[in-house]
Amino acid sequence: MHGVSTRELFERCGESTFRQLEERALQTLLGEPVAHDAPPQVLALGAGYCGALPDSSPFFDELRVIWVARPSDERGRIFFDRPRLDPATDPLTEFHQRRKQRTPRYRALATDAWLL
Repeated sequence: MHGVSTRELFERCGESTFRQLEERALQTLLGEPVAHDAPPQVLALGAGYCGALPDSSPFFDELRVIWVARPSDERGRIFFDRPRLDPATDPLTEFHQRRKQRTPRYRALATDAWLL
């Protein structure tokens, strides 16, 4: 849905549709050629990305996955400017639930972990 904000997309279509579009956009990007003299490429994915990561791509010479974390993650974070993934749950509870689900995936995928 071009021309629709992330918040509107979540409200109209839900997280599942957002994640499908996110995966499609990443696969399109990774299939695009990169000039030989291009600087090293960096791709930042959001915490909720749950699609596959490529084994290889013309986009990357080498794929490194960096998990960026904060010491405050244990206590939780609330983002007031992001769409709610589960409007029926309070933001802090939602953060802790998602973090518990996501942390094992981050650990399994990460080449490096950076604590900010």
